[in-house]
Parts: sequence; C-alpha cells; structure tokens
Amino acid sequence: MAQTASVLPAIAHLNKRRIVLASGSPRRKEILGNLGLNFEVIASTFPENLDKLSMNADTYVLETAIAKGCEVHQRTQSAVNGQMTISADTVIAHKSRILEKPRNREHAVEILRALSGGVHQVLTAVVVVYGLDPADQRTPLYATSVQTTEVEFAELSEEMIEAYVATGEPM
Repeated sequence: MAQTASVLPAIAHLNKRRIVLASGSPRRKEILGNLGLNFEVIASTFPENLDKLSMNADTYVLETAIAKGCEVHQRTQSAVNGQMTISADTVIAHKSRILEKPRNREHAVEILRALSGGVHQVLTAVVVVYGLDPADQRTPLYATSVQTTEVEFAELSEEMIEAYVATGEPM
C-alpha cells in the first residue's frame, strides 16, 4: 500500500492534463486505467509500414511507437492543460527476425511452430509525447523507453498449437 500511495500525487498531477492513449489496444487501456489515469483513446492512423529488414528490432519497435505517438499528438494536440500522448508498440524478435502479427490462422500456426522449444525476445517501446518544440511547433518533444524480455518457450505439440490458435488469442 505504501508504494501505491507514493504515486498518488503524481497521478493527481497527471490527471490535470489531457492524456491521450494513441492505441485501441484493450490491454494498454487496462494498464492506464489500473494506474488511475484519466485518459481518452484516439487510435493512431500511422500505417506501420517501416522496413523490418533494414532495422534491428529495438530500432523498429521504437520508431513505430514514436511515429504512432507523434501522429496522434499532432492531429489532436490541445494547448489546454498541456496534452500528453502515450503510445506503444510491441514486437517479437526471433533469430534476428522481427515476426509479424499473424495474418491468419495458418500464419499463427507457423509462428508458434517456429517459437516452440526455443528462446525469443518480446520488445515493447513506450513513448510519451509531452509537447512541441517552442522553436518549431511542428517538432514533437517526447521521452522513450524500450524494454526487452527473453522468453523461453516450451516444446509445443501440434495439438497444443492447434488448440491455442483455435481460441483466437494469437490473432
């Protein structure tokens, strides 16, 4: 309780600002809600078409999160209460390759087979766009963080893969 109570003044201060979540992700909404933040959801229209082959996973996930946050911030910015826009992106990296979100059921099965019995990384970038450069009102100011988690996958049987894909969760 003491740790939770220590962040309450910061949450109260943040809630005096307009906070925009640049994502329609139910999980990201849940996380911000659990923090006690008052926010609105405005999904990014950034096309997420950066070249995965020419970037490492860290750069790709960060550049995508920055683009999402800046796009929403510039489209919706409000001088009232100093708008703050929060965006994030998550990718899986396996054997130096960035894996796409499954396109369909068959692609989901293919990805799970590749991950089965091995180690991969889950990278999440979070970006907070907190204003615009006073010298150039078109240049956003932001803070970033990228976290990487190593995940060791158990060996999955074909039955387990098929059953998991059938839940719709990987999609």
